[in-house]
Amino acid sequence: MASSVAPRVSLIVVNLDGREHLEAFMPTVMAQTVDAADLEVVVVDNGSTDGSAAWLRTHHPAVRIVANDRNEGFARANNQGVAVANAPFVLLVNNDMWLKPDFVAQLLAARERLGPDVACVAARILDWDGTHADFVAAGMNFEGKGFQLDHGVAADSPTGQGAEQPLLFACGGAMLVDRAVYLAAGGLDEAFFAYYEDVDFGWRLWVLGYRVMLAPEAVCHHRHNGTSVRFERHRKDVLLERNAMYAMIKNYDERALATCWPAALLLAVKRLAVRSTLDRRAWAFELATPPAPVHGLKQRVKRGLLRLGERLVQRFGPDREGAPRVAIAPEAYASAVAIEDLIDHLPALLAERRRIQAARRRPDAEIFPLFKLPFHAVEGRGRYPETQALVLEALGIHALMDGTIPCATSS
Repeated sequence: MASSVAPRVSLIVVNLDGREHLEAFMPTVMAQTVDAADLEVVVVDNGSTDGSAAWLRTHHPAVRIVANDRNEGFARANNQGVAVANAPFVLLVNNDMWLKPDFVAQLLAARERLGPDVACVAARILDWDGTHADFVAAGMNFEGKGFQLDHGVAADSPTGQGAEQPLLFACGGAMLVDRAVYLAAGGLDEAFFAYYEDVDFGWRLWVLGYRVMLAPEAVCHHRHNGTSVRFERHRKDVLLERNAMYAMIKNYDERALATCWPAALLLAVKRLAVRSTLDRRAWAFELATPPAPVHGLKQRVKRGLLRLGERLVQRFGPDREGAPRVAIAPEAYASAVAIEDLIDHLPALLAERRRIQAARRRPDAEIFPLFKLPFHAVEGRGRYPETQALVLEALGIHALMDGTIPCATSS
């Protein structure tokens, strides 16, 4: 019989063909030290075909199941779970985890201690056997690409043990959020489908005047990429490229967006070129012998004929059907697909930006220190790092992030 007492926490789990993960995960949920009546479990199943839902109904009949016919993505599935939750706090947890017995209790204690403006509390995530850190701190570069700082450090080191500190974002696989704030802020952006939706959400909370904090005493263990490893790399790359730009457009103020977005687009094209491994000299139009300096009518006529010949070649030959074709790596083409997708969704994206900026309560200058790695280059091949440094300097991004350019403070 269901309890008549409302729970304090609704634990939301998104599942896709993860029965083997649930078999390890669910016993650790049932072993939590909080009263059973304080915790409800909602599993959103994204069209699993491995019998996950049937297994839950048999072995954990108290679990509430939201069943989707297909994979709706991580963001929308979590939003579905939050929508039906009955508790004032929602706890988003990946299914490929196991939780320490006091995991939920520590998150609740941290939230009560830190105050109501802390809308989101991040857990400390270790690897499966607890020897190394998975998530203990967060950072982001100016392009909106998030990082798990200190990933892989020894769990028993000072860094791996973490510290109660503000973070730009919490890992979406283990975070406690005030449900009312979650809903008012718009939840995870469903347009992202997956990846960086937690970066965007945390950044948005800071823009709206809330804080995100790490509670290092709340510990869970993660089987890395237990679900996402099933997806093709180039499709993941599209989401990583596109979603980072989505977050930029939504969350930067006017001056920062005008400064950072052009640089992000230029660098996306540079990544495409670097990752394609193609020699761009094959696309260059150069004369084998430059024309001599113009001195008199004869030279001017010669120069004119050379230019006319170039135009004729460009206009009428050679036949395009016989032109050479090149194969481009899917990893490289991901940048182009991401930009094209952004263009297609730009009207809706700008509408969402207007909504967020109208509710802004914190200037960008106060948020920039949380980036930690604003100038980090996400590509190291070729001359990409040197190119990024030139772009950042030329477009004034160093000056912006260093605070020497004032940022707009929308209210």
